[in-house]
Amino acid sequence: MKINEKLRQIRKSKGITQSFIAKKMGRTSAWYCNIERGNRRLLAEDAKRIAEILGVDIREIFEEVRK
Repeated sequence: MKINEKLRQIRKSKGITQSFIAKKMGRTSAWYCNIERGNRRLLAEDAKRIAEILGVDIREIFEEVRK
Protein backbone atom coordinates (compact mmCIF):
# COMPACT_ATOMS: atom_id res chain seq x y z
CA MET A 1 0.00 0.00 0.00
CA LYS A 2 1.31 3.43 -0.93
CA ILE A 3 1.50 6.34 1.51
CA ASN A 4 -1.29 8.24 -0.24
CA GLU A 5 -3.56 5.19 -0.05
CA LYS A 6 -2.76 4.72 3.63
CA LEU A 7 -3.60 8.36 4.35
CA ARG A 8 -6.94 8.01 2.57
CA GLN A 9 -7.74 4.79 4.44
CA ILE A 10 -6.96 6.28 7.86
CA ARG A 11 -8.79 9.53 7.12
CA LYS A 12 -11.94 7.78 5.94
CA SER A 13 -11.91 5.35 8.87
CA LYS A 14 -11.95 8.33 11.21
CA GLY A 15 -14.69 10.16 9.29
CA ILE A 16 -12.45 13.17 8.59
CA THR A 17 -12.77 15.15 5.38
CA GLN A 18 -9.97 16.27 3.10
CA SER A 19 -11.16 19.85 3.62
CA PHE A 20 -10.82 19.54 7.39
CA ILE A 21 -7.21 18.37 7.13
CA ALA A 22 -6.37 21.05 4.57
CA LYS A 23 -7.86 23.76 6.78
CA LYS A 24 -5.92 22.56 9.83
CA MET A 25 -2.75 22.54 7.72
CA GLY A 26 -3.41 26.06 6.41
CA ARG A 27 -3.51 24.69 2.88
CA THR A 28 -6.12 24.34 0.15
CA SER A 29 -8.33 21.30 -0.29
CA ALA A 30 -6.71 20.83 -3.71
CA TRP A 31 -3.30 20.55 -2.03
CA TYR A 32 -4.44 17.75 0.24
CA CYS A 33 -6.41 16.07 -2.53
CA ASN A 34 -3.22 15.94 -4.60
CA ILE A 35 -1.40 14.32 -1.66
CA GLU A 36 -4.01 11.54 -1.52
CA ARG A 37 -3.97 11.11 -5.30
CA GLY A 38 -0.20 10.72 -5.23
CA ASN A 39 0.29 13.80 -7.40
CA ARG A 40 2.23 15.71 -4.76
CA ARG A 41 5.16 14.66 -2.61
CA LEU A 42 4.50 14.40 1.09
CA LEU A 43 7.18 16.23 3.05
CA ALA A 44 8.21 14.80 6.42
CA GLU A 45 6.95 17.81 8.37
CA ASP A 46 3.59 17.64 6.57
CA ALA A 47 3.31 13.90 7.27
CA LYS A 48 3.94 14.57 10.97
CA ARG A 49 1.26 17.27 11.10
CA ILE A 50 -1.27 15.16 9.18
CA ALA A 51 -0.65 12.27 11.58
CA GLU A 52 -1.36 14.62 14.50
CA ILE A 53 -4.60 15.80 12.88
CA LEU A 54 -5.64 12.19 12.23
CA GLY A 55 -4.76 11.27 15.81
CA VAL A 56 -2.31 8.53 14.84
CA ASP A 57 1.37 7.91 15.33
CA ILE A 58 3.31 8.82 12.20
CA ARG A 59 4.64 5.26 12.08
CA GLU A 60 1.10 4.04 11.35
CA ILE A 61 1.11 5.98 8.09
CA PHE A 62 4.32 4.33 6.95
CA GLU A 63 3.76 0.93 8.58
CA GLU A 64 2.48 -1.09 5.63
CA VAL A 65 4.46 0.93 3.10
CA ARG A 66 7.73 -0.63 4.29
CA LYS A 67 6.49 -4.21 3.90
